[in-house]
Amino acid sequence: MTSPGLRTAGHRWSAMKTIRTLAVVLAAWIFWAVLFFAPIPFLPRTNFWGLITAAVCFFVMPSVALKATQEWRDHGRVKASESKIPAELLGFERHVPFSDDGVGVTFRIVKGQRGPQFMWSFDTGVAPDNLMVTMWVQKELAKIETELGLPVTFRHTTPEGQAELDQRDRERQAEIAAKVAAEYPTLAELQTAAEAGRDFAVLRAWGRSGTPVTDPEQLVVGQYYYLGYDISRYSGSFKGRRWKGTEFENDVDDNEEGTYFTFTVAQSTGGGDARYSATEVTEISDGDATVYAPAVSQQEAARVFEAWRATHLESEADRRAK
Repeated sequence: MTSPGLRTAGHRWSAMKTIRTLAVVLAAWIFWAVLFFAPIPFLPRTNFWGLITAAVCFFVMPSVALKATQEWRDHGRVKASESKIPAELLGFERHVPFSDDGVGVTFRIVKGQRGPQFMWSFDTGVAPDNLMVTMWVQKELAKIETELGLPVTFRHTTPEGQAELDQRDRERQAEIAAKVAAEYPTLAELQTAAEAGRDFAVLRAWGRSGTPVTDPEQLVVGQYYYLGYDISRYSGSFKGRRWKGTEFENDVDDNEEGTYFTFTVAQSTGGGDARYSATEVTEISDGDATVYAPAVSQQEAARVFEAWRATHLESEADRRAK
């Protein structure tokens, strides 16, 4: 394929490589000049063999430098492989209409730098930069290449290529699912860790096996519940506005008069409360409820609450002491 954009990019690349090549040659010559003209003892400069050596090095050193810096000078260039299109297909040409009025694209096989290559040109009225046109050209080229027995350039446009993409997508999804499973242990694993005394695992197990409480009438004062992030003790409800410290919360809806349900959370400085409106308790967001009744006895829930509370207060005291 040849297009103005590609030709411009080719000219830009050619200029860049020329500049890099000249820079390497110039650096080699400067190095040679320093060696030849600097006052280095025992380096012949005026006799016949000294001049011959200098002349040879004048040409040899840039050659060696260019070979050593070839990868740097080719940086960013996509090195094309030898063409797999047989030479006898040179001159192939086919016009494929894009619409009912007959305008479309003409495919040709022409001589390229690395052998025969496809080139296509658009009829007047066909927008070459249109995404739908690009996809159509790729699909039509794949049909021609298949017909001629050539490797397909845009394999994803073929049923086989699409099947490969789908398979890779399924494999990626399986890898993601495996990673998620590794990060989120099963309920059995959490329960095993909880039995070993890991209280954080206890909380996560409650989140998996606890019973959602979406009816505020089921809340019992003094009992322990899981709020999705911490163990808490239900303190009761009140009518009025929900407070945050000594000021009203910014949310206009929450500032309206209503009934609010208060929970004392284990990891809150000074026994702070979490307060939820009736709507927040009853709603389930993304499959998760706000309040869960733990799938353990209240005695075990109280033990975890007190353990987390003591640890949190100790951490807060250490933080303030620093």
